[in-house]
Amino acid sequence: MRKDAAREFDFTAVTHPSSKTTRASMLSTHIVIGDFIGNVGATNFKYGLLFLLAISSLSVYSIILAGWSSNSKYAFIGALRSAAQMISYEVAISLLLLPVALMAGSLNIAMIVYMQSITV
Repeated sequence: MRKDAAREFDFTAVTHPSSKTTRASMLSTHIVIGDFIGNVGATNFKYGLLFLLAISSLSVYSIILAGWSSNSKYAFIGALRSAAQMISYEVAISLLLLPVALMAGSLNIAMIVYMQSITV
């Protein structure tokens, strides 16, 4: 097995992208499964942490719509209670992630991971 075929992170492309790197390959992980070497990439954008919180909060809408579509006021009230509980957990998670983003100085997930790796 080659040394560079193992799992590695390329943070030079994150901080200083060249003209040859595409946006999707700025943060890439090389995965080795047997003889197959795959390249799994994630897009690297400025507000990654905020995007993660926004996507995770979309599940509240499905709970409310499920309660509303049952055409029963008791199921709808239960769905509202469940949605309120999910929102309260999201507020707690957001408040837990706020100091991490402030200490890293960025909402970019790759930059947060990089800042965690260099600080002791």
